[in-house]
Amino acid sequence: MTARKRCRERIDDYLEFGVKAVWVVNPCTRRGYIHTTEGAHEAKDGLLNAADPAVEIPLKSLFEP
Repeated sequence: MTARKRCRERIDDYLEFGVKAVWVVNPCTRRGYIHTTEGAHEAKDGLLNAADPAVEIPLKSLFEP
């Protein structure tokens, strides 16, 4: 099983358990993705966020020393 498939299965597990949003960050590309039961999208605005509870974290802050 590939790493991508294992990651996707884990995301699906979290969503099935009731987690509202799953953030996935690729440290090599410094890109972030937000997964919900409605689908997934890249955090192109540079913000990882969730609605309930309201949480917002700038993606670049994860890479600051």
